[in-house]
Amino acid sequence: MPSGTRCAGSTPWTRATPWTRATPWTRATPWTRATPWTRATPWTRATQHLGNPAYAVRYAHAHAASALRQAADLGLDKGDAAHAQLRLLAHPRERALLDAMSWLPERVGGAARRGRPDVLAAYLEDLAAAYFDGQECCPAVPPGLPDEPPGRPVTRARLWLAAAARTALGAGLGLLGVAAPDRL
Repeated sequence: MPSGTRCAGSTPWTRATPWTRATPWTRATPWTRATPWTRATPWTRATQHLGNPAYAVRYAHAHAASALRQAADLGLDKGDAAHAQLRLLAHPRERALLDAMSWLPERVGGAARRGRPDVLAAYLEDLAAAYFDGQECCPAVPPGLPDEPPGRPVTRARLWLAAAARTALGAGLGLLGVAAPDRL
């Protein structure tokens, strides 16, 4: 680690990068040279990541992996692939995610034929947005104690949807040479 920098988790103060997006602790103009020490809060970290599409896609992958881990911790099993009832995914946002994932082979092939990895990156951004839209209204593992008995067919279908999204996002990130961690 270079001298003068600190680990992000060790103290609430972290060394600013030479070109940091403007925050309340830096100058008002965007992408100007920051002050030597910038207060790192969750809000400033979030604003630094909002404009970074690679972070959003990686976060969607990690979120899907987290949902599957949480389901396993609660004893929810997605069941056998042969018994997955994906027809129960009737919400329009779930259908939009299924539709977005169905385009993965075509987008990968088109990007490879044209030599344009940016096309694949843009597709992954759209896929991550569709995943978050689906999870916002129909989460795979609902927060709190579930009112329904565990192992409902729709819960299993949503777990399969989260697993498929995790696989699709991970495959796309892997093709772009970007790490797809299960935790961020």
